[in-house]
Amino acid sequence: MEMSLPTVIFIVLAAIWMGALQWAVIARRRAKQIAYSHGDDKVLAARIRIHANAFESLLPFILLLLVADQIGLWTWVSLPLMALMLIGRGLHPWGMLDPRSLIVLRMMGMLCSLIAYWAIILALVVKIVMIAVAG
Repeated sequence: MEMSLPTVIFIVLAAIWMGALQWAVIARRRAKQIAYSHGDDKVLAARIRIHANAFESLLPFILLLLVADQIGLWTWVSLPLMALMLIGRGLHPWGMLDPRSLIVLRMMGMLCSLIAYWAIILALVVKIVMIAVAG
């Protein structure tokens, strides 16, 4: 079974997002001339965590999407979860960069990401049980 177009688009968008976050880390390192770690620069430390958080959330989700495509999970289930994950990963960094005034965005981003992650796992379990019972 081939990858679905929505999965391919999600993977490309996630890669672009992770690349943009990586660029933000590199730009701050160059501006502050910090070669390793964060050099006690709070903005750089936040950008490094934002980049890491994106990888920690997006890569397992991408693997679950690939499994979903392989077992024929319904697109009407996975597509809204992809959108929710992208929204979550987009909101999360803003709350980390300015936690005093934008913490609600971080919380909403985390919530969207967690819902998408656990919902696709639940959908996969249901699909796997359906396959097992049918077959």
